[in-house]
Amino acid sequence: MIESPTLLVFEERVSANINSILARSNTSGVSLRPHFKTHQTMEVGDLFRGKVSGITVSSIEMANFFADQGWEDITIAFPINPRQMDDLEKLANRVSLNLLISDHEATGILQKANRSKIKWWIKVNVGNNRSGFRLNDLKGILSVVDTITETPDQGFEGLLGHAGQTYYARHPGEIEEKERSAISAMVDLAKKIRGQRKVEFKISLGDTPGCSVVNDWDGIDELRPGNFVFYDMMQLEIGSCSSGQIALAMACPIVEVNHKDNKAIIHGGAIHFSKEYSKKYHFGQVLIPKDELTLGDFMPNSYLESISQEHGIISFDPKYRSEFAIGKLAYIHPIHSCLTVDAMREYTLIPSQRIAKTYRSFK
Repeated sequence: MIESPTLLVFEERVSANINSILARSNTSGVSLRPHFKTHQTMEVGDLFRGKVSGITVSSIEMANFFADQGWEDITIAFPINPRQMDDLEKLANRVSLNLLISDHEATGILQKANRSKIKWWIKVNVGNNRSGFRLNDLKGILSVVDTITETPDQGFEGLLGHAGQTYYARHPGEIEEKERSAISAMVDLAKKIRGQRKVEFKISLGDTPGCSVVNDWDGIDELRPGNFVFYDMMQLEIGSCSSGQIALAMACPIVEVNHKDNKAIIHGGAIHFSKEYSKKYHFGQVLIPKDELTLGDFMPNSYLESISQEHGIISFDPKYRSEFAIGKLAYIHPIHSCLTVDAMREYTLIPSQRIAKTYRSFK
């Protein structure tokens, strides 16, 4: 019996989401290197066994966790941290390790990586303006290519980008436009590099909206989406998934009800959901309850309106007032599944009812 805020993940939808992305990548002839930062667990990771050869993570801690689970080809898609270089080299002696160079100063780090062979990717800023080399910095990028290829036992793997700007799209057409712009920019940059250096390398691009909408990946070798395993209300709002693809929901006890104002207090706040917010869905979409093993449909005009640390306030449609009573459960799709999973650190897989714990739980 659910007694406290519990994250539920529905296995059938997860499997369908994985198979859908695999079909898209296979049809396009690109390899899939899924980002495991969304699900963070060995149980969901095992669903990719035999389907992909390499994975993506966002930290050395996550990389070590999945290396312990037998994954042997890992990309840490985060700028290299020189304070962790000793541990990164130890990891590189266990697995085939891919690291990012996103800044000129970081080239000094790779020149000191003399105790292990590492495959290096140059991080390129393809429009989201978070990190990486600017597209017009050809001189700087060529300098890094030269440093990698001239450093013993180090390999230049390719160009890596993240089209995070697709998350700011408002409909599938805009997602596709932004993604195609990123693809074109990466392919053009690769042509310029190949025109000046005789070196073979790949192009890797990753973001769930683009990977869920675009069908043609000409010139791209690898895709690295992550959120697609669960999707969420953010992805639904921008048009990269359907409501039937959202594979997780929070189940939260109702602890107080104000039928006059059509409000309910739940045990479920920022420490459970995160504070990710949507103008359309507020802090989460309330579902019509069925039972603990079945996802219900969206409850019209009913949202997780506000949250504090432990409290959540639901505003519900008066037509559904019978669903709100102290002791009942409220079911809510979160806005951002990655942050909700990270906050909860475990989830219950439905229908098997296995408990999947994230890598942080094993520290």
